[in-house]
Order: sequence, then structure tokens, then C-alpha cells
Amino acid sequence: MDLPSVYIFVLWIISVAMAQEEEDWTKNCNKCTCIWADGRRTANCANQNLSEIPKDLSNTIKYVDFSNNPIYSLGSYEFSNSNLRDIHFLTLQNCSIETISESAFYNLGVLIQLDMSRNRINVLGEDTFRQVKRLRILILSYNNISVLPDGLFFNMTFLKRIILDHNKIENISPETFKKLPVLNEINLGNNRLKRITFDVVKDLPYLNSLNVEDNPWICDCLLQDFRQSTIKNNLITKETECQEPPRLKGTRWQDPVIFACVPEILDPKPLTQVEATSTNVTLSCKVKGDPTPDVDWVNNGHIIERDPRKNKQKYVTFKNTSDGFTWNNLTITGVNYRDRGDYKCIAKNPGGEDERNITLIVPSGPLVGGGGATPMASSTLWIIGLAITFIVLLLVVLLLVCCFCKRSSHGMNAKRREHADSSEEYINMSGGQADIKKGLITDVNPVTKPPRATVPPSVVSGGTEVSDVKRNLLDNESVFGKSDFFVAVWFRSPLICAKIHIRVIHILLVRRK
Repeated sequence: MDLPSVYIFVLWIISVAMAQEEEDWTKNCNKCTCIWADGRRTANCANQNLSEIPKDLSNTIKYVDFSNNPIYSLGSYEFSNSNLRDIHFLTLQNCSIETISESAFYNLGVLIQLDMSRNRINVLGEDTFRQVKRLRILILSYNNISVLPDGLFFNMTFLKRIILDHNKIENISPETFKKLPVLNEINLGNNRLKRITFDVVKDLPYLNSLNVEDNPWICDCLLQDFRQSTIKNNLITKETECQEPPRLKGTRWQDPVIFACVPEILDPKPLTQVEATSTNVTLSCKVKGDPTPDVDWVNNGHIIERDPRKNKQKYVTFKNTSDGFTWNNLTITGVNYRDRGDYKCIAKNPGGEDERNITLIVPSGPLVGGGGATPMASSTLWIIGLAITFIVLLLVVLLLVCCFCKRSSHGMNAKRREHADSSEEYINMSGGQADIKKGLITDVNPVTKPPRATVPPSVVSGGTEVSDVKRNLLDNESVFGKSDFFVAVWFRSPLICAKIHIRVIHILLVRRK
């Protein structure tokens, strides 16, 4: 037999063998439909009411679809015992699967894609995917998974996509996505995640898509690092919003808003009381918060540091921040009974505020300590000294005024006596002088004389006696006598006294005529 004939014979044998193999894998399909699809041997077992994985499928099948079958659970070595060690694509959608043995995928060393979406899976063991090290795509959407164990995907060096949306995942550990050097997509949308407290990107250098939408995110300081990392690396593919706190509800992660934690006062404890044992008392307030909160002391509704009525020397504050804690100490110097009452420590930042009361108790007795006079005591002594000095000066001024008044009254009495003497001389003047003065008085205060009446002799005979009596009365009671009325009028107003003086002289002259 020549060489060409041998070559043709070998090809015929190979073709016959291949035909025989082709006939065998299509016949070993149980209820499934085995066909070529996209260049792969495919077994379509969907909607066949299978309760378990069939064991009579060809080991040459690369793609198997068991969707919509009531399988419920995957036992140990489930696919290895079914002679499906070489499958590349395995689909188990909507199979009501609840439990998966950690060895269910044992010996599936060439599996590339695993789709178990829309099942009832509750728990995944740490070693569930340990035997599928060449897996590239893992789809677990629409299940009841609440926890992702540490190391679940450990050292899956070919894994590129993890789809976990629409589950009940509440927490993710920093160890969940360890040793995944080529992972580029994670979908955690529509879960129950509230916080992720670590930087996911740190251990995932090729990650370029991260979906975390529709989770009840608490946008506080614990989420700040994760949020900043995702924005910085442009990983957020869909809009993500805050659910809490109420002030940030509906706020997008991309908005320029600070994710802050509400400050928490660690010390003092509620209902703390401090009793003053010395003249200087220090009240302490220890606070934690992110960003660092502003801490103030409030007394009687006023911030001590900003109240201009507060003596800066009496209230001394000291602030210090270290290791995430803020200390604010208030020292009250020269403590006295008026300093008793409530002092409130208030901590604020963009996340909110916290407050705590300290009641200062000041005993009624004297306080010990302080090393000398306090600023408050010194100021009190100054006030008392100034008050005493003012009172002494006031008494001296009053004494000088009294002395001056007494001296003035003596001089005034002397003037009144001189004036009375001159008046008497004036009245006893000669007739010529009297006429001159009479004319002068008439010019000053003219008076119309009434007509003279006819007086009976009986009256005239006694006229001299009556006139003498009137004259004596007038001399004793007139302003020229030493009466109190004249002195009082003269002392109050010299001008009024002069007018009355002239008027009385005029009346006397008229009556004498």
C-alpha cells in the first residue's frame, strides 16, 4: 500500500470515530436538548421539571442550562458525580435552590461562568467556590444572601465580575474581596448596606465599576473614606443617594456635602455634680466626633468665651485634640457662692450636636486654696474702697456747705439790723426831707388819696389816742420791726424785700398825713 492510500485510510478512521462520538454525546442527554450553539456543545435542560442534576449527560458537554427546575439544593460532588467535570458555563437560574454544599462544585476546574440568580440561597460557606479557581464571572443576583463570609472569593485569580445585586447583604468585611487581582466589576445594588468602613479600591487595582445604588446608606463619617475613594476613582456607575441622617436624605454622593458623625460626649456622665473644695475649680468635657467638633461651655444661656460680660480672668478655657478625642476644660477662679449652678458642655459639627450638664455645688463656708487673693477678690476690695472714699468725700462736702451757710446767716442778720436802724432814722426825718422822700415814693408807687371824711368832735377828741395806738401797733408789727417775716423774705429774695420795704414806708407816710 502506497503512502497516499495510508493517509486516506487514517483520515477515514478518524472521521468514523468522530461521527461515532458525535452520535454518542447527542444521545446521552436525558430530557435535555443537546445541540451545537456558538461553537460549543450545549445541553439545554431548562424547564424539564428536574429535581436533581442528571447523571447520564455526556462528559463532552461544555454549556449546561438547568434553569427553571425545582432542584432546591446542591449536594456534595453534585456535578463531579454527574460526569460534568469539563463544563465551562453552568446556569442554574430560578431553580428554587436554598442550600449549597461547600463541595458541590468540587472538581470543576475549568468552569468559567456560574449563574445562580433568582434562587433562595440564604447562606454561602467560606469554601463554596474554592474548587472553581478559573471562574471569571459569578452571578448571584436576586437571592436571600445576607452575609458574605471572609475569604469567600479568596485567591480566585481569574475572577473579573461579581454580581450580587438584589440580596439582603448588610455588611462587607475588608477580607471579603481579598486576592482578586483582575476583578473589574462589583454589583452590590439593592441590598441592605448602611456602611462600608474601608477602602475597597486599595486591594482591587483593576476595579473600574462599582454599583452600590439603592442601599440605605448612613452618610456619616464612617462612610466618608469609602465614598471619597469611589468618587476619586470614578467607580460609581449609577447615582447613589443617602438615606440617613434625615438632613442628608436624598443627597447624592457626588454632591459637595460633608459626611459627618454626630459628636458624642464621653465625659462627664449624665447628672454629674462637682463640689468646690478650693477657690479654683476645673470642669472637664471629653468629646469624640468626625470632623472634629467645636466644644463650648455655656452658663445662663451664654457661651462663656463669647460673652463680653464674663470676666476673662475668672473663666479660663483650655482645648486639646488628640487621638480623635477633644478635651475642653473650664477653670473657674475665685469661686464664690454666686458661681453655683449648671454649666453646660456643648459639642457641635456638621453632623449634629451633643450636650451634657455639670452642676457646680459651692458650700456656704470659706474655701481653701488658690494661693493669695484671686482676681475676683481683688476687684471686690477695689469696689469697697472706692465706695468708702466716695462716702467720706460726700460728708466733707456737706460739712463745708453747712459751715458756709451758717456764716452767711450771721452776716445776713447783721445787715438786717443795720437796715432797720436806717429805716427808723428815715421815718423820723424832718419835714423837708419827708416831702422829698414822699415825692420819691409817690413817683415809684403812685397812690390816689381818697377824699377826707368829716369826723365828729368826739372822734377827733380821741383821735390822738387811737392814732398813737395804731402807730405803736404798726411799729411793733411792721417790716421795720424785728419780725420773722421780714427776715425770711430778706433771706429768700433781696429784690422782693426791697419792694416790700418801699411799700411799707409809703403806707406809713400816707397814714401819718
